[in-house]
Amino acid sequence: MNTIFSIEDERIVYDLVREYLKKKSLSSLDEILDFISHRLKSKKDFNRNKILQVLRSLIKQHLLMPGSKLVKEDILTVPKRVEILDYITAMPGTNMKEIMEYNEIGSNHAVWHLTYLEKFGFIRSVKYGTQKAYFKVDFDEKYDEIFFYLRNSKVKKIIRLLKEQSSQNPTEISNQLNIHYNTVKKYLHILQKFNLLIEIDEEYKKEYLLNQDMFNVVQNVIDHLK
Repeated sequence: MNTIFSIEDERIVYDLVREYLKKKSLSSLDEILDFISHRLKSKKDFNRNKILQVLRSLIKQHLLMPGSKLVKEDILTVPKRVEILDYITAMPGTNMKEIMEYNEIGSNHAVWHLTYLEKFGFIRSVKYGTQKAYFKVDFDEKYDEIFFYLRNSKVKKIIRLLKEQSSQNPTEISNQLNIHYNTVKKYLHILQKFNLLIEIDEEYKKEYLLNQDMFNVVQNVIDHLK
């Protein structure tokens, strides 16, 4: 049964959770329920069920994380974690390797920081094949896959070539960029899927142009991130 509670009720419970976490981690809801129930025993409008509902709400809002002694406001007190969040904000679709290289940290530290940022609702991750792409939590999801592939070095080369030259067929692109033909075809198909390319039939050969209108839309998203 759901219990109605106010923002002020959440604040009261949250403050008591912070007090509790100075000594112990949030490993057991029963234990923290006992602690908060005892502290609020004089308040008749706080029963055990209401406190439990408030705790679940705080967890759902990513203000608390089971198993941790931290709360959301603690997360960005670590300078390196702020740097990582700033990097992900500026570079949506980035991956673990890029985060490690840019922030000059090892894999264990990267996983540690990313886990806290994701668990507390600052970022989110999406898996594409064997790679995870990271985004700020409020980044528009409809652009996730586009930005993931736009960070690929081969895709960048293909786009740069099509921006500089007229329409090209896959063989021409492969030869000029020294990228395997099948790889070129794969990425052309992906770019076409996102309407970033215009396909032209030229004497039994398909050629491709950059769809400048759609590319401008993506560029506008990039500019708003700066």
